[in-house]
Amino acid sequence: MASTADSESRRQNPLEIPELLDHLLGFVHEAWSTKARRDILSCSLVARSWAAVAQSYLFCEPHFTCDIEEIHEFHIVQSEFCDALLGSPHLTRHVRSLLMVLNPEFEAVNDKLCSISFPNLEELSLKVPWNTPKNWATFPTAQLQRIVGLATLRRLSVKIEHEERWMAAAPLFPYFSSSIRHLYLDCDNWVAKDPEMEGLADRPRIHLESLYLSMSDDAQDMNASVIYPFDLSHLRSLRAYELDIDWDSVPQETKLALQKIDLCIMTDKGPDLSSCENLENIRLHVNHPRKISGAVATLKSLRASQHLRHIAIDARKQFGEDDWGKFNSVFCSIASRPIVEFVGGTELPLPTQKILERCFSALESEGRVSLR
Repeated sequence: MASTADSESRRQNPLEIPELLDHLLGFVHEAWSTKARRDILSCSLVARSWAAVAQSYLFCEPHFTCDIEEIHEFHIVQSEFCDALLGSPHLTRHVRSLLMVLNPEFEAVNDKLCSISFPNLEELSLKVPWNTPKNWATFPTAQLQRIVGLATLRRLSVKIEHEERWMAAAPLFPYFSSSIRHLYLDCDNWVAKDPEMEGLADRPRIHLESLYLSMSDDAQDMNASVIYPFDLSHLRSLRAYELDIDWDSVPQETKLALQKIDLCIMTDKGPDLSSCENLENIRLHVNHPRKISGAVATLKSLRASQHLRHIAIDARKQFGEDDWGKFNSVFCSIASRPIVEFVGGTELPLPTQKILERCFSALESEGRVSLR
């Protein structure tokens, strides 16, 4: 005879099973929007067993729109968010991601955030708006140093909207947590070359695994002193958006560690990646027919690669058949026989798909071409 516990288990409402409920609300959370947020908020009121799961999604990523046109509204919402956490401290355990705006208008809000303990914070975003006063540098406070130095942090995002505003964030750099492994850097000028940072050069470096760079169009160095306080020797993933990298400045150990690269082709020559012996995935953005020769040159430098498994070409522009034909021979010459994918943001235009089918019929017959 089945035990009472087994009988009770069979009668349990499936929507009260924690794993199922988590999966259900996770599905709603993936469509993160104002409506989805309201739906999850409604779910938190269904039953006591739903509340904790719903709260974990409501508070895990308290990011709100932070366009400069809406910064006043963002300030109000973030202040209310802080008040909610101060009134219900148990909710702080759900916060995984946090956005802080370094601006005088947000000083009181940031003081509130700094007074809250975030035991599971994994991602921190720092934004310095263009309207931040040039000489405003009341940071770092001891409390803000504590947040940027949390041992749980894994991802850091720094967005500085004007090159002269970096001083608002610069004093924090020496206090960044050594547990950070992923950096998103969006600014016109990195601050490591500034004399004020030289006295901090002896501090331990932070070993990055992935780096996203979005700066000016000028060629950028990637040596250790420029990316201070971050160590690139263990970097596995690099993405550079509309940025011309001086590839010769990249340390050899970084080239050997890289497994994934996402680059915009900025010239008709393209970077030589032959030193990236362990590269597995590469994505090239080619925004003009004149840049195709640069992309082809970069791919030719990888012909001897034994580890390259996937190539993605961003095909947002409708290039001609002759343009696409230049890629065919170089794809066939790569020793590792990688899968080739043409991507266009959403869906490739039908004329482009037809051209690609004609240009790469041999690769398609081998199942090595993906069109979407």
